[in-house]
Amino acid sequence: MFYKKNNIQIIKDNYLDKKITYNINYLFNKFNIPQYILSIALNYLKKLNNINKNIVLYDYIFISIIIALKYTEDYIFNIQNMCNSINYNYDKFKENEIKFLYLINWELFTY
Repeated sequence: MFYKKNNIQIIKDNYLDKKITYNINYLFNKFNIPQYILSIALNYLKKLNNINKNIVLYDYIFISIIIALKYTEDYIFNIQNMCNSINYNYDKFKENEIKFLYLINWELFTY
């Protein structure tokens, strides 16, 4: 399903690629998430990949979007509702969010 080429993870499974794209578009449209959040989230994933090349970034796409949203936006989003809307377990999200922040050393500033 996943393989690495030049330290970049590539998704071979077309179904999985479509599912990721659908879920991201669905979240951004349903919850009116600003588009620049995706750029910040991708920067977080790049930082994570630079720190640890063996991590499967797919596991952290949704988490990086939510962390970017929490870091930059001043209004409250219902994270549990977002998790439910894409069938992502909320308890798993909380656990993985802390793990993600630990892996990037809690450094959320991007440049």
